[in-house]
Amino acid sequence: DVGCGTMGLERYLDTCYIPSDVVRRDDRTIVMDYNQEGPPAIEVDAVAVLGVLEYLHDPGSFLAGLRACKAVISYCVTDAKAPLQPRRAHAWVNDLSTLDVADMLQASGWTIQSHKPIDDIQALWLAVK
Repeated sequence: DVGCGTMGLERYLDTCYIPSDVVRRDDRTIVMDYNQEGPPAIEVDAVAVLGVLEYLHDPGSFLAGLRACKAVISYCVTDAKAPLQPRRAHAWVNDLSTLDVADMLQASGWTIQSHKPIDDIQALWLAVK
């Protein structure tokens, strides 16, 4: 769970849970500055990257560095039904449309299996390597 926040995803999983974030959430947390260090250098079957890409200066490189077979990725796209503005007020450092994210996923070695809007501001992708 990259960018694990309050680790709310854990309760929905029945497998090994490995949290990572920019600050320690508990003793298991892999603490990393994703802009400086990239993603955690561990291999996993699947990774969740929810609410993270907006904060990355090079999200494509980050995605390319993920060591997983499957990924669930969310992003607040600029072409959403009701996109959040101003983006910089949320500390977001990039501005990507749905097509930009899809192109970035493919360029970083991922194949999109599915994509859908999940609310008025975010979209969700399931991708495989």
